Amino acid sequence: MRGGGGCLSHFFLLFLGKVRILGCSWQPLSFAHFYAILSGFSRKPRRLLWIFFVVLAWSLWLIRNKLTVESKVIRQPADMLYKMLICLQLWKLNSRAKDKEGIEWMAGELRALYLSMAPVTNEA
Repeated sequence: MRGGGGCLSHFFLLFLGKVRILGCSWQPLSFAHFYAILSGFSRKPRRLLWIFFVVLAWSLWLIRNKLTVESKVIRQPADMLYKMLICLQLWKLNSRAKDKEGIEWMAGELRALYLSMAPVTNEA
């Protein structure tokens, strides 16, 4: 990811196209393609997808900064989902009342996905 904005962009679009939380199988080829896909949704789902997009982008930005500034690499892919969950919970605090239910649903889906990916610790 270091120094290669194209690589990060490709990872982002691939992740967005494959992510389970959205329950879809589309794979946008560019931001313009992603924007065109979103324009086909009605108002509330489109707004929630934008919230998800911003949370994903912000989480990637934080991970990228940790890598480039502090040379810290995330330990496992599930850590990114954890960062997304934290961002989503913070977003919910200041969101519109009509969006809070959808944000809570997304947070629940992220929690489930995180738990399915997080390593199992063997405590004896």
